Amino acid sequence: MYAGQEQRKNMNDKMIPYLNTQVTEVILSYVDGKCLARCEQVCKLWKDLVRSLSQRTHIWKTCCVKEISRDVRIDLLNNCYPGWHDLSLRDSEWKIVYKTWCQWHHVGKWAFITKTLFEDTSLRPVTCMKTSGTCVTTGHNNGDVLLWCYSNYVKVTSHKKCVTDLGVMVYGGECKNYSDQLKHNLVVSTSEDHTVHINPLMFQNEKPYGFPVVIREHFLCVAMVRTFGSMFAVLSHDGRISIWQLNTPTYNKKVPEVIKLHTLRISSDLFRAVSIWGSKDIQVSAMTSNGLCIPIFRGGHSCPYKLLQEEAHFLPSNMWEEIHGRILKIFLWRYGISIVLTDHHYMHISVNGCKQRQYNTMPYFNSHPVTILLYGEILLLGMESGTLYMYLLSQITDLLTLDLGAVYWQHSLCSDPVIALDIAETSNGPVIAAATNNKVFCIPFILPQLR
Repeated sequence: MYAGQEQRKNMNDKMIPYLNTQVTEVILSYVDGKCLARCEQVCKLWKDLVRSLSQRTHIWKTCCVKEISRDVRIDLLNNCYPGWHDLSLRDSEWKIVYKTWCQWHHVGKWAFITKTLFEDTSLRPVTCMKTSGTCVTTGHNNGDVLLWCYSNYVKVTSHKKCVTDLGVMVYGGECKNYSDQLKHNLVVSTSEDHTVHINPLMFQNEKPYGFPVVIREHFLCVAMVRTFGSMFAVLSHDGRISIWQLNTPTYNKKVPEVIKLHTLRISSDLFRAVSIWGSKDIQVSAMTSNGLCIPIFRGGHSCPYKLLQEEAHFLPSNMWEEIHGRILKIFLWRYGISIVLTDHHYMHISVNGCKQRQYNTMPYFNSHPVTILLYGEILLLGMESGTLYMYLLSQITDLLTLDLGAVYWQHSLCSDPVIALDIAETSNGPVIAAATNNKVFCIPFILPQLR
């Protein structure tokens, strides 16, 4: 510390005692989170004052609620503290959520490292991927589900056919793996063999008795799984959606009780995508092949779970009349944010029922997106060229006025198409995970103070 800085610090320490503590706390309760963080850096007395206020009140939670939109806040909570639905977070943990939110407004200028998690041609092609803390779970073409920590892995389970999707969960209000290394304790995998497997995330070769839990509810390939809290929803190729809940195991059993809440299928149209989202109340939404996005199931703390839509309520939609070409992939997030990719290399975006907006990335990047991730205020595109493009959104409706040239961050990862993306929040900063068919990469951003 320079002499001038030391002198100013000593002056601040001497001035603070003359301020009335109660008056100062009242003032601090009205400042935003950024000012509050700066107050902690003034001197030790101010830092202790803010810390004392945080221990006695919910000042950081208040900052999160006031400054971060609900959907973004839920994304951050799910990543930082996956068991937040059942746990009462301390104010110090809300401070971490706020800090995490602020970091994403600066990572575009931060240094980062590209680490290859594995590059093993003996492994069957990767089909899907999910992160948990600093670990990565991969699904493979031969039916294997592998859990990776750096370059070491264990086999979690084996399906008889290709793994189509993965989801990670906690249950019972307590995550025994809760650490930077593993933040979840279960992985849900779907497969072309028509089954859903539930397995523990652990590096021991011997699983607890009762695993895997195998669900045989669907008659065709199970294509998609979405998880949220203690619930998950799966979608099969015949358009059938089944919704499930995990209950805390009883009598010291380690295997959760799996309860089917509902199964829904309509004869007039097929479901093409599903999302599960909420806070105290959870809602399942679905998109049909004619472009209609609707809530189908809701419930939770304030009301019992119930079906929201019967077949008669599925009205025709002209949302996709302007879409030309074959639909390759559909992404659905939150309550009704959808992105459709076509073989004409167009990206069609709709937000909560608004008229869809069409984008063509080819003139900008000479490539087209293969996979897309919406997380918090971040839109991340994984391209056919192997490049990643990130956009920072000030509000979700920015998706309808997106300037493709205004890239917030980009990285030429490899020369192969990126097929899967995920983001993990760690104590050392955010990490992007990206997968091709033969490689998985981890891209940690380096916090300025750690350089």
